[in-house]
Amino acid sequence: MAESAKYYPPQPQAPASAYPDLPVKYGRDMLVLQVRDPWWIHSYWELKDRTLERLRRELKDDFAKAKRVLRVYDISFIDFNGSNAHHFFDILLNDHADNWYIDTGSPGRSWCADLGLLLADGRFITILRSNTVQTPLDGPSWITDEEWMIPDDLFAKLYGVGVGLGSSPMKGKKPWKVHLRGGISSGSPVRKK
Repeated sequence: MAESAKYYPPQPQAPASAYPDLPVKYGRDMLVLQVRDPWWIHSYWELKDRTLERLRRELKDDFAKAKRVLRVYDISFIDFNGSNAHHFFDILLNDHADNWYIDTGSPGRSWCADLGLLLADGRFITILRSNTVQTPLDGPSWITDEEWMIPDDLFAKLYGVGVGLGSSPMKGKKPWKVHLRGGISSGSPVRKK
């Protein structure tokens, strides 16, 4: 049996719902974006068979030559109208994909996506447009709230002053504090101004 599996791998089967009350598909056209972390977003979609058949009829031979694409737009700080994004990038999809993790390369930005077809002549046809999401910044917020501020002596106790940064919390207080806070978010050395 193991020998035959080497030459005839198991065939993929249609996914069964882990929860019998939830359907595998909902029978509607949708494209959804959701934030994973400051650098990554996740998309998932569903296309009705009727939608694909309509496109196949309208585009005829162009449909067979078209590539399925997820076009991701950086729309930070603008009112997006479909053609005024700061920039976009395309992800080529296979015919069976119904979700994708997207490395945006930029934290703290707003994103939107189109699921569409890239025709052989370079035209892009949008099938579905997603919601807009905003990725968080990669580090602590610069917004401080007095209610959550930590007194210096408690900060020193919590973050273990003296471990490689000097033996006294009062000696060189500012440099170790700046170094520690800066090092937590970026991992880079503190630069003197």
